[in-house]
Amino acid sequence: MIRKIALFGALAPVAVLTFAPSGQSRPTKPPTEAAPPAAPATPLASLVRASNAMGFARLRASKGDTAFSPAGVTHALAPVAPGTQGYTRAELLRGFGLPEDDDQVASALTEYLGDANKDEEVFSSHTGFLLNGDFPPTARFKSALTALPACELLTTEATPGYFFGLFGGSDGFRSGEEAIAAWLKKHSRMSLSLDEARALMPHKIAKDDTWVFTAINANYFKGRWKIRFDKERTWQEDFFSEAAPGKVAMMNETSTEFIAGDMDWLPGYGADKPKHPMPTAEGPISWRTQLEYEESLNAWPRHQYLRMRFDDGKRSMIILLPRWDRQSGQSPDDALAALEKQLTGDALSNTLERIRTDGVPANVQVKLPKFTLRAQHKLLSRESGAPQGTAPFTMQALTNPLISDFSPMSAAVAGEWIKGKNVVLGEVTQICEVEVNEDGAKAASVTTAHGISVGCCAMGFEQTAYEFTADHPFLFIIQDDKTGAALFVGRVTQPVANAAQ
Repeated sequence: MIRKIALFGALAPVAVLTFAPSGQSRPTKPPTEAAPPAAPATPLASLVRASNAMGFARLRASKGDTAFSPAGVTHALAPVAPGTQGYTRAELLRGFGLPEDDDQVASALTEYLGDANKDEEVFSSHTGFLLNGDFPPTARFKSALTALPACELLTTEATPGYFFGLFGGSDGFRSGEEAIAAWLKKHSRMSLSLDEARALMPHKIAKDDTWVFTAINANYFKGRWKIRFDKERTWQEDFFSEAAPGKVAMMNETSTEFIAGDMDWLPGYGADKPKHPMPTAEGPISWRTQLEYEESLNAWPRHQYLRMRFDDGKRSMIILLPRWDRQSGQSPDDALAALEKQLTGDALSNTLERIRTDGVPANVQVKLPKFTLRAQHKLLSRESGAPQGTAPFTMQALTNPLISDFSPMSAAVAGEWIKGKNVVLGEVTQICEVEVNEDGAKAASVTTAHGISVGCCAMGFEQTAYEFTADHPFLFIIQDDKTGAALFVGRVTQPVANAAQ
């Protein structure tokens, strides 16, 4: 069983961020009027908020370079909801910000999926659901499942000697493990090693555990930049990191199509005063004092963001770069950790929404390293029978066999009680990879969620270029521009180490 994140790949995403020196103007935004009273959140807005929060919670729970797809987990667990009831259903839906009504759930997930699968060469998302042949689905569950977007019920039949049954026996696979691995590779276009494929399969905790169901999701995205980088201008440049400082392959481009600026809305922004105090009207103010003050303001580090749009006009990549100064005495890694702590709750939602809606194109000089990340996450496991993981995967009504209720999924679930057992969500695993180069970005993820039966005793204008130089650790997001949903999120701290692999 995988118990820690494994990272693979070549180069991690590195954005280059510099701060505008005196004489350089920062991108400006049009004046905004007072906002009207906020309307009640729609099911889609609640789902996006909960899914994005889950993605950043996973980043904070992970160490070092990583990549994760909150959209992959959302789609993988969506088919589980129609097979639950009572506290289990309420807790699962609440964890993803979804309403109780099945039709509203399907509608929100359809909007969340957006235009996925319309052009599978750009973005696709497929979800499959398998049930043990000894647990035939109820008619209501089967109907609700097939009403979900891009979701299919994959048939199985009991096969002695294999943990899974065959996919109806028509694909010619020797075992269910091979069938699942082939399905995931087909839809994600990822190259899965045998060990990685095995990590995605359910694992028995006790000899009398019974596999009941598996929900699987595969996401694939490949986008070309609206403004592509000139390969002739990719040079070796410095990247500052506590773990692995050194030279990286840094892409360079200047364009009026980039969107960048300071995250001056974050709590505590500008709380530290610049070196020179604000000149006052009391007494004479020398030109030197005024100049020193203006220079200190321009040199003062800001949290910065960069948004680069893809040529499909529907998605973009966001880079979040923390405030850091080489003379500050703070390590760049600690600066990123401090920014991550700020990006929770309303601050996270507000940041992503403002970047998505308020940013305007400006003349921006971008330095962004090429990178490739590959990460493996065990989001939920049952070590020694006890659930271990990060929210919302440790919710009691999903993982505690004394109170979980998956009976709407199959009539046979109720029969497990006769044996002194009950069905719980046992494991959630994801493998995710992201690659960024001069042409664009490619990302993919595969996610599996397993249900097992366990003993019930277990628990735009011309201006001077604004410089964006990410020469220290940062975060990245690939998002849907219409909904604001984060499809993939990640962290880069050691691009040099990744480049060497």
